[in-house]
Amino acid sequence: MKVDLIFPSAPHISADAKNLIRQLLVKDSAKRLSLQKIMKHPWMVKNADPLFRTLVDSNFLNLKFDILNMSLFMDLPS
Repeated sequence: MKVDLIFPSAPHISADAKNLIRQLLVKDSAKRLSLQKIMKHPWMVKNADPLFRTLVDSNFLNLKFDILNMSLFMDLPS
């Protein structure tokens, strides 16, 4: 199913914001933006509070580290 997004003329929505929204509303999760790509998107870089971006990046890295640590202690089948 294909959906065309039509944005209202007011309030103004920047081209970067529209692009980000389109890339987030993708049905196939494999094609949807990852958290890392969202945080590097031009709209996020220009508009998101730097502290927010830092917190997201650090929490994402901590999550990856926690998953790695869990996998070290898991009893995986041979």
